[in-house]
Amino acid sequence: MSAGPSKAGNERPSNVEFTEMPANTVVPSGFKSYSEFYLFYLAEHRTRTCKILHFFGAAAVLTTLALIALLGAWKYFWILPVFGYAPAWIGHFVFENNRPASFKWPAYSLLSDFVLFWHLLTGKLAFRTNAPFKG
Repeated sequence: MSAGPSKAGNERPSNVEFTEMPANTVVPSGFKSYSEFYLFYLAEHRTRTCKILHFFGAAAVLTTLALIALLGAWKYFWILPVFGYAPAWIGHFVFENNRPASFKWPAYSLLSDFVLFWHLLTGKLAFRTNAPFKG
């Protein structure tokens, strides 16, 4: 797959790994691969504030899930989408002024939320831009 510009004109970060999904994977309409979707996803997450909200939303989901599992408090499982989507949607509606990808592509969007979290956590992406982290 070529490293051409995304829909927003951002170049694909060179140090982020983009892998093809297995051949039997159902890809959302309009995208040929998960890598192509993730480029679209990154273009929808350009502002630092939106990325911070997504990052803390994903961290809250993972922390809460761990606590629920540790304490066996499964009756609180319902709160996970609130912790994850509330900050993310605020990021989109208030700071990005766009519609969350989760409305049209919920599975790929959810996966991408955690891929973005991992890339920000490990420094593969910077909070300020979608460019590779430089220090």
